[in-house]
Amino acid sequence: MTVSYYIAAAAAVAAAVPFAAVGYAVRRPLPERAARAVVFGATAAFALVYWALGMLKYRADLFGLWDFGIYDSMLHIAAQGGGLLRDFRGGAFDHFSPAALLLLPGYLLWDSPHWLIAFQPFAMAAAAIPLYFAGLRLLRNPAYAALPPLLYLFNPYFARLALFDFHIECLFPLWFALGFLAWTRHRMRWFLFWMLTLPLLKEDFVIPLGAAGLWMLSLHGKRRAGVLCLAGALFWTFFILKIHFPLLVRADYWHYGRYELFAPTLSGTLANFGAMLARLVQPHVPAVLLSVLLPFAFLPLLSWRGMILLVLPTLGIQLVSAFDQQQLLFSHYASALVGVLPAATILGLRQLRILLRKKKLTRYTGAAAGAALGIMLAAHILFADLPQNRYYIHLAGYDTARGGSLLSIPFSAERRAELKGKLRNAAELKRVTDRIPDNATVVAQNETGLKLLRRCRVFNVPGPEKADFYLFDRENFHRYESPEELNALLMRLLRDPSYRFERYGKGILLFRKISAPVRMKR
Repeated sequence: MTVSYYIAAAAAVAAAVPFAAVGYAVRRPLPERAARAVVFGATAAFALVYWALGMLKYRADLFGLWDFGIYDSMLHIAAQGGGLLRDFRGGAFDHFSPAALLLLPGYLLWDSPHWLIAFQPFAMAAAAIPLYFAGLRLLRNPAYAALPPLLYLFNPYFARLALFDFHIECLFPLWFALGFLAWTRHRMRWFLFWMLTLPLLKEDFVIPLGAAGLWMLSLHGKRRAGVLCLAGALFWTFFILKIHFPLLVRADYWHYGRYELFAPTLSGTLANFGAMLARLVQPHVPAVLLSVLLPFAFLPLLSWRGMILLVLPTLGIQLVSAFDQQQLLFSHYASALVGVLPAATILGLRQLRILLRKKKLTRYTGAAAGAALGIMLAAHILFADLPQNRYYIHLAGYDTARGGSLLSIPFSAERRAELKGKLRNAAELKRVTDRIPDNATVVAQNETGLKLLRRCRVFNVPGPEKADFYLFDRENFHRYESPEELNALLMRLLRDPSYRFERYGKGILLFRKISAPVRMKR
């Protein structure tokens, strides 16, 4: 059943009422040792559960060549001495992400994609620890300090990023949290180190770096740090776009075209800029804004500095993109928000406590914390991604069949049966791919090609002409693969006498080139 996203969000807000009542009734303070144990325990639970779910997804062929295979092949090639930041597509990696090489020592010890499966959830969950200690510094209360890291871990966007393929952006929340913790401890050199190195994770992070600069400019005594952050954002932007890609890599940076900033004429540039701003009033924008604030119980709204200077730039750069996945925060495109919002939440919670103290309403702080916990749990249960939810977005309408989980473990027996079906299909597909010889040229769909990446030359559909093998699987369909394109390729291969057609299982199709100087494995 599909219901309005706003109705589902209202249900999550309604969950605040009973939790607020419980929070108001509780008068006993939470000891620091207990609060720390809650945060550390939740951190370990999230890391281990999402690691296990990642292993399940890998077995079920729910990772793809884009982007899991890109990172795995890039590190595999580097470990084998084939060059740095080059992936299976044959050229240089199309992002500026030197930090991806942090995983290279692991690949040198054991050349396996399992590093990626473990690294992503553990790196993401680890951010909760510095968030707790930062909250303890600013809030001076263990119970309230434990709230922001829990809101972070239970955030549905945490689940989305932790489960979707692999992206080095998974390091951003930890990186930013360490910088935020340094600021709370007045260690500005360390703050500047973590902030100024953010673009080493990915070029997109010049935006939160600049946002941190704006935030610092608004704080008395921190304006020098603000200037340095803004200067760093400008430096990295210039270096990446004008030096790294054109001069060092000698490749076009095609992602830049998503923002339509420049045109041959001034009037064209102004028109493009106007088109970017026009996207801010599209119907999906309120839903996106609600989706990022709801899991944090709207607490960032209470700090104008945190909301306007930190959150809105990192959200706005996605909303003005011409790329629909960025506008709707698909897959990994919310990574900066996942990291920035907990810091803004701590700032908002501090402002709430100050306000309640001024109004002599401190007895209601427990109710506020309880309400936040209620919204957190409801939002997580309703909206956290399931392991099989590839390229799914609920903003247009909430599909009850794709929700309902705790730590992304589905409640529905039907969804669990669906996962078992995908595992069975993956086992059948493995029997097919095991028959394909090493070093063959294979054209495959996004998810199916990952099994062959280490031992064959793999291309995405439609791939090169006259490949040795073409592999299709009805159970796996990538959003970039046009049905018309797939059907046209299938019809061409069926009519081509130089290929032999073989069918396996419920929908696995293999076209083998008869004249290829290879033989099928038995």
